[in-house]
Amino acid sequence: MIFVTVGNMDPFDRLVKAVDQWALTNPGGEKIFIQVGDGQYIPANCEYVRRMTPDDFEKRFSEARLVVSHAGIGTIITALELGKPIIVVPKRASLGEQRNEHQLSTVRHFKRSELMVVADSEADLIGMLSRYNSGSMPVVEPVADNLKKDAWQPDEKLLKYVKNFVHDQPQSGMILLTVGNEPMDRLVKAFDEWIGSRLDVQVKGAVAQIANGSYVPKNCNFIRYMTPAVYRQMFDQAEIIVAHAGIGTIITAMNANRLIVVMPRQARFGETRNDHQLATVRHFSPSPQRLIAESEAELGDVLDRAIEMHQRQVTDPASAIAPAQRPPDESLLCFLREFVSKGS
Repeated sequence: MIFVTVGNMDPFDRLVKAVDQWALTNPGGEKIFIQVGDGQYIPANCEYVRRMTPDDFEKRFSEARLVVSHAGIGTIITALELGKPIIVVPKRASLGEQRNEHQLSTVRHFKRSELMVVADSEADLIGMLSRYNSGSMPVVEPVADNLKKDAWQPDEKLLKYVKNFVHDQPQSGMILLTVGNEPMDRLVKAFDEWIGSRLDVQVKGAVAQIANGSYVPKNCNFIRYMTPAVYRQMFDQAEIIVAHAGIGTIITAMNANRLIVVMPRQARFGETRNDHQLATVRHFSPSPQRLIAESEAELGDVLDRAIEMHQRQVTDPASAIAPAQRPPDESLLCFLREFVSKGS
């Protein structure tokens, strides 16, 4: 069985269509099973599913004699660890399949191996599949002649490289996004897209609390509402908080000594009745614990800074400010006094 996977997140119609059209011209070949994600192209000649549970994914992998995939690190590691031959087709930013060309950078490393096979185009892929189906590779490089149905051995050198690439990266902590009881699709979407673009950052986990928003995250787990107990538990587990500029969330993060990234709601987007959250963040002085993005365009860069700050604290704990050592935020205290006085 040939297992084709594009991941549960972004679609990859170009890959799915090429495999499906090849299947039409090879009716006597092996069964093909495709996981197509949210793609618009629907296979007519192969069995397919949009998403897979981890158990289903593992089962298909174990049954496969050949894997075809985008250049996703997770899929490549799984194939190598299970000793499965894999043909990798990189997604391209120039074709609107990615936000940047990181998958091209990934496969440039893979091409150094005799055993990792990279298809640079649909024509390359179809040629490789045809040769595999006849049991007679080589593929692109003459030295890569062992990608045959019964001749695959794991590439230990490449496997070590990929493992080092993943495990040697500084680890960020779990990231919690919370919008409170009212939706804020603009923040959720920008956060979700950032998570999808930051494959070089190994995030232990990302959870988005999205209320009844219309946008559904594709790159992280999400929950619509949390009970107070679950909220406290998630806050305790998180090391970076992302939130709207709600005073309660900001104070909770500060009391828990959590790094928080704040993006204010704005009235012009229908997210709040007035721009009090803009006024809130403008009262906040720069802080090593609190970062502010005034728009979704700024959010990605601010989140990158938050990751860097957290990684510095992980590698140099002395750089972190302990709760007992943290001086009062005078600008915030002043703002809260004014806020309370006006409301009384």
